[in-house]
Formats: sequence, structure tokens, C-alpha cells
Amino acid sequence: MVKVSVIIPVYNGEAFLTDAIESVKAQTYTDWEIIAVDDGSKDRSPSILHEYGTELPGRFRLITQENQGISPARNRAIGVSYGEYIALLDSDDVWFPEKLQFQVGILEKREGVAMVYSDCTKVNWQGKVIRTSCFEKPPLRGLVFQELLLSNCIPSSSTLIRKSVLQEVGLFNPAYRIAMDYDLWLRIASKYPIEVIDHSLIQYRVHPRGISSNRAEMIHEDLDITEMWLQQRPNLREQLADGLYEKQRNFCYYMFLHHLHSVEPLKAIMAFLSWLAMGFHRSPRRRSEDR
Repeated sequence: MVKVSVIIPVYNGEAFLTDAIESVKAQTYTDWEIIAVDDGSKDRSPSILHEYGTELPGRFRLITQENQGISPARNRAIGVSYGEYIALLDSDDVWFPEKLQFQVGILEKREGVAMVYSDCTKVNWQGKVIRTSCFEKPPLRGLVFQELLLSNCIPSSSTLIRKSVLQEVGLFNPAYRIAMDYDLWLRIASKYPIEVIDHSLIQYRVHPRGISSNRAEMIHEDLDITEMWLQQRPNLREQLADGLYEKQRNFCYYMFLHHLHSVEPLKAIMAFLSWLAMGFHRSPRRRSEDR
């Protein structure tokens, strides 16, 4: 029985896949298995994965399937995993060597913690550093459901999660194509404390083919997930009114940038005007307090 199951979904990932797998092999913590899911790749990914299956017998398992998306791929791998802990690794990201050692140490010492994540270094498709941190605010730790509802700050490839927790709260929801991580983090945080290592343990790659590059769809899914929780817990709408208002305003600005970058001038103008209009009004909660 291994301690950590490393889940790597792969779809046409030949450009960076070797770097991702080699970063697992380089871990100072060695009690791991890799479960890779080839999700219908059309490039050299299957060949690369088969080579690692030969190189790492007993430690590397390969699942192949028709293209179904990242959530079904992850769920299938988790379903056959042996590890007590589940580590997610996207095929275009890279772990630093001490990543698992630090995180396993935290979960071993703190039985009540469901998940631990870390900061990340953002790099471009060539591996050049763009930003040395992905945290724009102090990172969240403890019982942080409400704060997480206002802003997702957890890079998926930085996480280590107790498998028992996933068996309780459920796996990835295939209804979400991009924000499935955020949906899962909220389900975990609604029941358990989480912990963070406040320095970079991974390289998160930003490139045009990355799943997070579709900002518009990500924003829509994020807002759908947020609204779902607000309907389940109506008291939060008033408690978090200021933060929710700011989240929506920020998303208007992100949509403006997205449409500007996509050369969609009319949509960009509409998003900018929405952002501008929200800036001229005070939040519903503050207007209520004034009365």
C-alpha cells in the first residue's frame, strides 16, 4: 500500500508531460504511485506514457479512455488509487522536489486537516518565470469556507488531499469543465480545515492551450458555483454582501480584459461599462446600513 497516489490526466500533453512526470520521480518523498489517464490524446502522449509504464513497473499505471474531460479522467484514476493521500498534477505543471515531503508531513501530524496546498511560481510555455507567487492576498488556512467563496486561491497541482475526505464529499463534478477544482475545494472547506505552505512548491504553467485560459467560461462557472452555495446558505448573501459585490465587480473587469485580448470590442466595451457602473455604486449592504 502506497501513501500517495499522484493523479495525472493527459490530453495532448506531449510538450510538457515528461517534465511533469520527471518532477514526481525527483521527489525527496518516495512512497508514491502515479496513475496517468490518457484522455483520448492524438499526439505523442500515449507513447510517452507507455515508456514510463515500462520504466516504472509497479509504480506507474496507465488508463486509456475516449476523450471525456479532466473531471472524468481524474475521478477514474482516484477510483482505482491505492494511496491514503491524493496528489493532483496537471500534465503541464512541475513539482519542486520537496513538495510531497512537506505536505505529507503536515497531514501526518494534523489529522483534522483535510487538504494542504501551497504557493506556486507562474511560468510561461518556455519555462520563463512570470511571477514568483500566485497569492495576491495572505493565503487561507483553517476553516475558510466563507473566504474561499469570495476568491479561489488554491492551485490544483499544489494540493494533497486525504482520500477519505474525497470519499465523503464526492469527487470532481463533470458538469464543470474549468471550475471543477473550485467546486471541490468549497465542498471540502465547508466541512474541514485546510492548511497551506506559504512558499512555492510547484511551477504553474500559463499558456494558450491551458484549460484555465478560457477566462470567460471560468468566470461563468465560478459564479454558478457561488450562487449554488448562496442558495443553500441564504444567510451568507447578507453576511458576505460586500465581498460578493467586489467579486462580481472584479469579474466584470476580468471579462473586459478577456474580450479585449480576444479582439471582441463590443463585448469589451459592455464589460468595461458594467465594471465602471459598479464602481459608481456602493454595495447593497452598505446602502442598507446607511438607512
